[in-house]
Amino acid sequence: MNRHELREKFVELLCIDKIKENACPVNVDIEWSKDKGDYTLTRFTVETEKNNFVPCYLLVPNTGKKTYPAIISLQGHTSGMHISIGESHEDFEIERYFPDSCFALQAVENGYAAICIEDRGMGEQEAHQENRRWENGGKCKFAGFTALLLGRTLEGERIWDVSRVIDILPQFKELDLSNLMIMGTSGGGTLRYYAACYDERITVCAPSCSFCSYVESILDIYHCGCNYIPSAYRYFDMQDLAEHQAGSLPYGAQRRLEIARALATDPIILLLDEPAAGMNPHETDELMKTIRFVRDNFK
Repeated sequence: MNRHELREKFVELLCIDKIKENACPVNVDIEWSKDKGDYTLTRFTVETEKNNFVPCYLLVPNTGKKTYPAIISLQGHTSGMHISIGESHEDFEIERYFPDSCFALQAVENGYAAICIEDRGMGEQEAHQENRRWENGGKCKFAGFTALLLGRTLEGERIWDVSRVIDILPQFKELDLSNLMIMGTSGGGTLRYYAACYDERITVCAPSCSFCSYVESILDIYHCGCNYIPSAYRYFDMQDLAEHQAGSLPYGAQRRLEIARALATDPIILLLDEPAAGMNPHETDELMKTIRFVRDNFK
C-alpha cells in the first residue's frame, strides 16, 4: 500500500467513522484558573462527542512571554492525568510516579505550555462501579470491551478525543501551535504515536517505552487490550505509520534527532564533537538554533 492507502486503512481499523456518527460541535467549559507561582493552571472540559466530556488541564509558564510552544503531555496506565501536574490522590502514587511521571511540570520547567488530557478508561474516566472493574487491574477493560461491542475501538476513541481537544486550543492565545508536540510513555506513548499519525497538526511526537515492532512487543508479551487495533498486523507494522523513518531524514535532521535522543537520557553534560561537520549552511543554521535552544532550556 502507498502512504495514502495505509493511512486510510489505519483510520478504518480505528473505527473513526463510527465515532464520527456521534460527533457534535466542539464545546469547551473553563472551570477555573489558579496562579501556582511559576505557572498558571487552568482546568477545562471538552465535549468531544455527544455527552462525552473530557477533563483537561493547561499549564502555562509565568515568565512574561506572549506565547509558549505547546506540548500535549499525557499519562499511560497510571492513576490519571493528575500525576502529570504533580498531584497525588493516593499515598502509593508519590513513591511510584513522582517526580519522573510529572510530565506537565517538567514541560513547564523547560519553557513549554503543557496540555493534559484524561484518557478514556483512566483516572476520572475509569469505571468506578465495582461490577465494571477487574480484581487484578485492567481499569480500562470495561471501556475497551464496550467500544468493541459498539463497533468502535478504545484507541480510536482516545485519538478522537486528542484531535477534538486540539480543535479548541486556538482559544488559548498563550499557545504557539506552529509546532505542536505530543509525548507519552508506555501505553500512553503508543496512543500519542497513533494520535500523531492520525492528526497532521501534531508535528513532533516523542513516545517513550512504546515505539516498537508488534512482533517484539504486543505480539510477544502481555499488554493491556487498549493497545491493540483489530487486524492491524494484517496490513502494517507500527513503524510503517511514521511519516519518515530516521534513516530517510536529511542529514541535518538526523543530527538534530541524535541530539534529541541524547537529551532523552537526561544527561548531566552533553558533549558534541564537530556537530556541523558535513552540513550545508542552511543545515548548520538550523543545528545552531537547536544547540542554542538546548543551552537555554536544559540546565
